[in-house]
Amino acid sequence: MNEFQSKQIIVNNHLVNYYSSIVPNSDYNIIFIHGWLSNSKVWFHLMHALNKIGLTSYALDLPGFGDSQIPNISVDNNFYARTVEEFINKLNLRNVILVGHSNGGAIAVKLQVQSNVCKKIALIDSAGIRRRTFSKIAKNTLAKVLKPVFKLPLLKNLRKKIYTEMGAEDYINSEYLQKTYNNVISEDISGLYKYIEIPTLIIWGNQDKATPVSYAHFINENIKNSELKLIDAGHFPFVDKPDLVINYLINFIK
Repeated sequence: MNEFQSKQIIVNNHLVNYYSSIVPNSDYNIIFIHGWLSNSKVWFHLMHALNKIGLTSYALDLPGFGDSQIPNISVDNNFYARTVEEFINKLNLRNVILVGHSNGGAIAVKLQVQSNVCKKIALIDSAGIRRRTFSKIAKNTLAKVLKPVFKLPLLKNLRKKIYTEMGAEDYINSEYLQKTYNNVISEDISGLYKYIEIPTLIIWGNQDKATPVSYAHFINENIKNSELKLIDAGHFPFVDKPDLVINYLINFIK
């Protein structure tokens, strides 16, 4: 599978890297939005599948991820929603369908509610619903307490193993975006779903531990014009069961 050509554009005052698969006379422009600590390349197999049926698609690296510019200040999902909106406007895209995974789903929801730019939206194991259980609070608190301790030379090698066992892997990889991460996870968008009025596809891995399947049912109940597809997979169903996700997505778009 050949990679798509990398392109760059200035949006929201940041240099953003993106990939595109342009098909003349495509009925829709599908825009893929990745999740936290991910990047645009995770969507390549879906982009190839859409290209084969005559649909144009785009995948961008959000600022701070992939090959896009890292913001020099902390930002939030409002910033990322504006980035995607400006990307759409600068490229003069019409008949847009947003496909968002994890935090990319939360960004897609915010963008649609704020700007009404889409014809359809697909949410894959979408984030943004915050249910602060005792377990989550304990894990995050312990991770913050241990963080300075692991700077000691003798303990650095244990850091990744212990954080992973705690279920707090984000503290391993996102230190340069830690304030942004805190902004993102502190926002609850549960109240926004009821304002989504366009056709919505919800795809969810029923073994997802990061965004439990109960969130999928909540979203499905709150978006009137939505359909839910559960897959025997984890947080990345488009990686675990790519053919199934592609079929669901194509049927939804067509």
